[in-house]
Amino acid sequence: MEHDMKTTREHETKRDVARRGKGCGRVFARGGVWYLRYRANGIERTHSTKIAVDASSPRRLETSRRKALAVLDEETAVLRLKDKESGLRIVRAMLEDTRERLRDSMGEVRRNAPLASLQSLFETSARRPDLSPGQTATYARYIRELVETVGADVKIRDVDDGVADTFARRLAERPISPNTYNKRLGGYALVWDAVMGLVGVTTNPWRTIPHRRLDTSVRRALTDDECERLLAATDGETKALLAIGLYTGLRLGDAVHLRRSDIHDGAVFVERTRKTGAGVGVPLHPRLAAILDAHGGPDALTPTLAKTYDEHGNSSVVRLVRRVFEKCGIETSTGAGAKQGCRARPLCGFHSLRSTFVTRCVAAGVPQPVVQTLVGHASQRMTQHYTHLQNRDVLAAFAAVR
Repeated sequence: MEHDMKTTREHETKRDVARRGKGCGRVFARGGVWYLRYRANGIERTHSTKIAVDASSPRRLETSRRKALAVLDEETAVLRLKDKESGLRIVRAMLEDTRERLRDSMGEVRRNAPLASLQSLFETSARRPDLSPGQTATYARYIRELVETVGADVKIRDVDDGVADTFARRLAERPISPNTYNKRLGGYALVWDAVMGLVGVTTNPWRTIPHRRLDTSVRRALTDDECERLLAATDGETKALLAIGLYTGLRLGDAVHLRRSDIHDGAVFVERTRKTGAGVGVPLHPRLAAILDAHGGPDALTPTLAKTYDEHGNSSVVRLVRRVFEKCGIETSTGAGAKQGCRARPLCGFHSLRSTFVTRCVAAGVPQPVVQTLVGHASQRMTQHYTHLQNRDVLAAFAAVR
C-alpha cells in the first residue's frame, strides 16, 4: 500500500506540475483532505476542498483526486477565461500592429509606384468612373502611350507640370484635331484624379494645361457619285465599313465594332453607343444587306479594323479611310496647310458618311425627329427605336434612300 501511495504521489506531482505550468493551479493532500492552491489577481490562495483522500486503493485515490481537480477547475474557470481574453487582446493588438505596418509598407510602395503600374492602379481605384468597354480600351491606350513616351520607371508622383507640358507639346505637334487633343488631356486628368490619393499626389498637372479651340467645321455630305466611287474602289472589310457608315449613320467606333448578331428583325441595333451610351436602331437598307452578304465572314464584320482601332486608336482607321477618299479623288481637307503657317481644315472623312446618311434620310422624307433618333442625336429608349422602326411610312421613306 505504501508503494502504491508513493507511486500515486509521484504521478500526482507530475500532473500538478503540468497544470501549474498551464496556470490552472494544483491539488495536494494535507491531513487526509485534498487542498487547492492557485493564484488569482497576483495573490496565491490555498484552501480545503473538504474531499477526503481515499488511499484504500490506487483507483479510489485517483477518484478522490479527480473530484478535487473538478473543484479546482470550477473555481479557476473564470480566471482561465480572463487569461484567454487577455491573450486574445494581445493577439489582436499584434495583428493590428501587423496590419498597420503592412498599410504603411503598401503606402510607401504606392507612393513610389512607377508609371508602369498606372494601369493597374487606375483599374483598382474606387475613384475610377464607370466606363464602357470601349472607354476602358481607350484609357488603356492613353496610359500605354504615356508610359512609352515618358518612361515606365518614372514615378507617378514625379509627373509634374513640366512633364505634362512636354507631353502635351509633343501631342499638339501630331496631326490630330483640337477635339482629339482636348479629349486626350481630359483622359489623363481623369486618370490622375483616380490615382492621386493612392500615390500621395495632391495636384493634378493635367488640369492646368489649356485646351485648344475646337474646330467647328462640319464634314460635308458626299454626293451620290462620290458614294458610288467609294464603294466601287474598295472591297473586304473597308467596303463593309464604308457601307455601314453610309447606310446606318453610325459613328466610326460603333461601325467598326458592329457584328452580324447586331442585325436582326430587319434592322441594325447598337445597344449602347460609345459616345453617348444611348441605344440606336436603324432599318437595314437593302443595299447594305447585299454588301454584307457578299462580304461573308464570321460574326465580326470588320475584325481586323476593330483590332487596329482598339490597339492604335481611331486615328489609324481614320487615316485608312482618308486614303480611300483621296484615291477616289475626294478632297479631304482645305486650307493653306502647315507650309504657310496654318493648319489645314478637315473637309471630308468617315464622319461625312454620317452627314450623308442624315441628308439622304431627310431628302427621302424621313421625319426630322425620327432621323435624330436613328443617328442617336436625341436621348431615346430602345423601345422608342422599335416604335419608329415599325412605322410603315418611315420604312417606306427609308427604303427610298439611295
